[in-house]
Amino acid sequence: MIDRRIIYRWLAGGLLWLLIFIVVAIAIRSVNIVNKTGHIAARAMTSAQELQITKIRETARAFSVEWGTWSGNTEDYQHRLSTFLQDSVNIPVPAGIQEVISASLESTKKEGDFSRVRVMLHTRRLVPVTSPEAQSLPQVYVPVTRDDLALVGRDTFGGFGGQDKPVPVWQNYLMCIEVPVKILDGKATVTGLPVIVPPAKGTGQLSSSGYTEPASTEFLSFIKQFLDLYYNGGPLTNFLVPGANVQPVTGWKLESVNDIRVDSQHTPTRAFVQVSVSAPGVEHLTQYIYLKIKADRGSFLVKDLSSVK
Repeated sequence: MIDRRIIYRWLAGGLLWLLIFIVVAIAIRSVNIVNKTGHIAARAMTSAQELQITKIRETARAFSVEWGTWSGNTEDYQHRLSTFLQDSVNIPVPAGIQEVISASLESTKKEGDFSRVRVMLHTRRLVPVTSPEAQSLPQVYVPVTRDDLALVGRDTFGGFGGQDKPVPVWQNYLMCIEVPVKILDGKATVTGLPVIVPPAKGTGQLSSSGYTEPASTEFLSFIKQFLDLYYNGGPLTNFLVPGANVQPVTGWKLESVNDIRVDSQHTPTRAFVQVSVSAPGVEHLTQYIYLKIKADRGSFLVKDLSSVK
């Protein structure tokens, strides 16, 4: 028969080895956690780094606006660029008339000490077209003031009038450019002229997935009344649950409700609505609206209105 003392020794030894194994495992896990935390902390952006990136992006955007605005005036163009470049006198002004409507940042790529900042410019440019083409465009695109005509110059486009004479008209363009920027002495500095690059492909999607059932006649009537008041600035109290943060807009008119999809035909809690609205000077503006609904015994109230489902 095995001596009990030997059994106890085995148990004690086994427990000791188990304890040692647990301690080693905990130590290894702690080291891994510390290392992982250190890597995360190393990659984390400090407030100073965030401020630096903001400077780089805003400098690139501001420079893009001035670079993309052309009036044909060399002195004016070089003076505006001199805010960013010391040797702006060496930059010839483009022959043409263009103004930047908006500038939005697309991306920033770090390469060593330099940052390559991509900026999307929405521009408006005077472009010569034939007289028949000009007559087919909205009047707002055709310069009619003496100042507009003087900017272009009659000799540049061969004069105005007649079917064969080109007429300058405003046309919209998107320009995606890349601007090189570097931090020098704590200041974001432009280090070269923008390069025109292809824009990134759009990744957005218009989707009504999750809203598979058609709306009932009663719900359709409710939605039409609600949105008619919403776009026209009317009172919405009778259409909202208490405390709902939905305020009407003004200056618009509901033209039509083109599509309504709900998650449940009889007791909808969510709805997707496609409408057309109009305002002075614009018609058939499409809106995609997502609503949260409270349904109770055939009556409906709106809980929320937003652009996301």
